[in-house]
This record gives sequence, C-alpha cells and structure tokens, in this order.
Amino acid sequence: MYIPKYFAIEDEQEVFDFIESNSFAALITSRSGALKTSHVPLLLDRNEKVLLGHFARGNDHWQDLESADELLVIFQGPHIYVTPSWYESEQMVPTWNYVAVHVKGKASLVADSDLLDLVTRLSNEHERQFEKSWTVDMVSDKKLNAMLRAIVGFRIDIEQLSAKAKLSQNRSEVDRNGVIKGLQSTKDPTAIQVAELMAKES
Repeated sequence: MYIPKYFAIEDEQEVFDFIESNSFAALITSRSGALKTSHVPLLLDRNEKVLLGHFARGNDHWQDLESADELLVIFQGPHIYVTPSWYESEQMVPTWNYVAVHVKGKASLVADSDLLDLVTRLSNEHERQFEKSWTVDMVSDKKLNAMLRAIVGFRIDIEQLSAKAKLSQNRSEVDRNGVIKGLQSTKDPTAIQVAELMAKES
C-alpha cells in the first residue's frame, strides 16, 4: 500500500484500535499464482499479535491458508468522496479520504478442540454491545457440535502492519476545515465519521 509519510499511522495501539473497530476484513491469499479472497470477521489478540477467525468448511479457501505463498488481510474503515468545492484554495481536484490497514502474516489451522473457545471469544466480542447478549450455551450441545463440525478455525500471526489514514493532512488548515464542514453538512453517517476522524487529526 502506498503510504506518504503524512498519511502513515505508526502507533501500533492505534492500529490495533482500528482493527477492533473495523474487524470485518478481506482475507487474500496467493498460492502458485492463484488468488483467493474471502470476507470474514476476525478477532485480534493483542497480546499474542494474532488474528483469529473461521471459514465455513465448504469454503475451500481454508485449504490454501497454511501453504499460501503470500497472505494479506485488508481492514477498511470509513471512506468518502471529497469535492474541490469545499476548499478555499482554487484550481483543486477531487479526491477520496479513507482509512485502511493491511496485515501480512502466516496462517495456521486451529485444532478442532480449540474451536469452541474461538467462536465463544468471537461472539462475546460482538455481543457485548447488546443489553441482552447471546451466548453459545443458549444452543444445545447437539446443535453446537454440528455447527463446529461445519467450520474450520485459523489463526494468522501478524508479521507486518501497514496503516494509512488519508484525511487531507496534506492540505492547508483552512481547506481541511472546509472539508470537515462540507462532510458534516451532508448529514451522511459515513461522511460524518470521516469528518470526526479528520477533526482528531487536526
């Protein structure tokens, strides 16, 4: 990923915060010249610096994980079109503001005996936002065991992080403020998210 120095996110904890807030990712592997992509929710273990997830067993992508020549995970944050009409400066052109993180690493399959722990951790992470949380013990052992047989768990050891926040940092303060106000005026939730991120970078 091309990252000019003024767009780079270098603080690892900030990158991890982003991953946890945008955990639905594109997992891409290359093996013998063939590319495969799956879209999966992933759980970050900060202490071990690994990503945890699972595939449906019917998705043969899992068979390429351990033998992949390269593995890339892309986490995409909010993104939005920026019109030059929001700038004070003249002779400007359109652009796109966005935040993204790329992770490169090595994958290994999770033992069947560890699958229950994996899906419990993953569901607990997302269920905590609800007042009435769902838990795995609400499912009968028979149904739970059938579900676990239908998936394949994996872990990705993080070897390289690349993080980019392209939020008009290369523009003047007055132009940045113009973009923030323009985004806020649209009332679009994604635009407002980007505006909030830009305000934090100011």
